[in-house]
Order: sequence, then C-alpha cells, then structure tokens
Amino acid sequence: MITRMAHFLKRKVPRFVRDTDGASAVEFALVFPFAFVLITGAFEVGMLMFNQVAIEGATRAAARYGLTGQGTEAEREAKILEIIDAHTYGLVDPADILITTEVYEAFGDADAPEPFIDANSNGTWDSGETFTEMNGILGWQDDRGAAGVGAGSQIVQYTIEYDWQMMVLPFVTNLPFFPSGPMLDDGGIVHFKTKMIVRNEPFPIPG
Repeated sequence: MITRMAHFLKRKVPRFVRDTDGASAVEFALVFPFAFVLITGAFEVGMLMFNQVAIEGATRAAARYGLTGQGTEAEREAKILEIIDAHTYGLVDPADILITTEVYEAFGDADAPEPFIDANSNGTWDSGETFTEMNGILGWQDDRGAAGVGAGSQIVQYTIEYDWQMMVLPFVTNLPFFPSGPMLDDGGIVHFKTKMIVRNEPFPIPG
C-alpha cells in the first residue's frame, strides 16, 4: 500500500509542479489590487495637480476681470464665478467655491492684522490693548482688509478656496498597515486656497 502511494506521488507531484494551467490567473489576481491602486492613485494625484493649476489660473483671470470695475458689485461677483467655472473645465462645482474679496490701503497691508500696542509684549493682541481701526469692523481684527471688490484705483485681494474630495488615497490610508496621517485624519479632503492681489483701474464710481 505504501509502495503504491509512493509510486503514485512520484508520478503526480512532478507533473503538478510542471503544470502552469491557471498560474497566470492566480498571479493576476494577486497583482491586480496593487496595480489598480497604483494606477488610479497616480491618476488622482494628476487630477489634484491639474485642479491646483486650474484654480490658480481662474484666480488670476477673475482678478483681471474684477479690476476693470465692469457692472455692479453683484454682477462682478457672478461673472467671477463664471470665469472660475470656465477655467476649471467643469471639474469644480461653483456652488462649493468660496470667494473672498478684501480691500486694502496698500499692497503691504494684505493679510496683515490691524496694528495694536502690545502692552504686555506677548506678540498677540489682548482685550483692552489699544489698536487702530482700519476696516470698519467692530473690535480688533487679525486681517485689516475690508470686505468688497473695491472702487477705482483701490487695492483688492481675491481669495478662492475649494475642498477636493480624494477617493483612492483615503482608501489606501485606511488599510490596517498604513500609518495614520493628515489624509486619513481629514477624511481625504484637500483644501485649495489661492490668492491674487491687484489694483483696480481708475474707473468712475457707478452713478
């Protein structure tokens, strides 16, 4: 009995080892998940970079239009949204875009806080410390810009923000062997933020 089994194994095992039927399918099944993640991940990163460039271009185009002073403030803001939609080729939903326009007295004032006297020398404004009101908003502000698209010859900064939801990378970061990180903690959302500061043309105030 043992002799017969040994003879059987001697004949069958080498044949089994040499038999490659189905090997390609097994190899493909093992490699495909990793290849799929790699390819789609590369595509998604490419889309991410493309959107960044597109939104930056849209911000520049919107600022160039805004400085001409065409139409009312509401009409200018609506036109700026149209420009952004056109420059992002429909990949960005205009309804999810946040546009902020702030007016400054000088280019160097952009993103700067209202000046204050730092009585306790801690580098931050504290309640009760004297400050210079610059934007008409009650209380000290960490940005001295005033909301609006500005009148003729005024300096305006355009800020465009948009949240892009990644699909593949969050899935990868949720795998057990992948360490925790910003992509996982933020739910795979990439926050785009671009700025452009210009001086309006000396257009007349609409009558």
